[in-house]
Amino acid sequence: DGLRALVIAEPGVMGDGDTMKLSQNTLAAVAAAKKMVGGAGGDVSLFVHAGSAPKALENLPSEAQMGSVLVASSEKLKASEAERLCLLLKSVQEQQQFSHIVAPASTFGKNLLPRLAAQLDVSQVSDIVAVESSNTF
Repeated sequence: DGLRALVIAEPGVMGDGDTMKLSQNTLAAVAAAKKMVGGAGGDVSLFVHAGSAPKALENLPSEAQMGSVLVASSEKLKASEAERLCLLLKSVQEQQQFSHIVAPASTFGKNLLPRLAAQLDVSQVSDIVAVESSNTF
């Protein structure tokens, strides 16, 4: 199959009318994922989590069309605890089989990805500064 990336969004800021504003770090991760899989015709999906489901994502650029947006909402996810998210993301990965999982190079991502990589028994590549292709960062 083709390349598919999952971008794990940082906790967003809830705005008016239950819309969620994505962080600049998340938008940068989306752009990087597009470069990783886009050249090979792959698609990028976005994983958003919150205490309550947002009705819309207010600042996702139109050029960053997503393969799908996966929304997980539960009061248990409100605190964005890495341990809880990893259990959920492991299940998502087992079902969806993404070739790349990307998160922002922030405290959130640096807390989450090592745990998720360990649960998935894969190596982690961190602090990427440039994307050359699907396997060269």
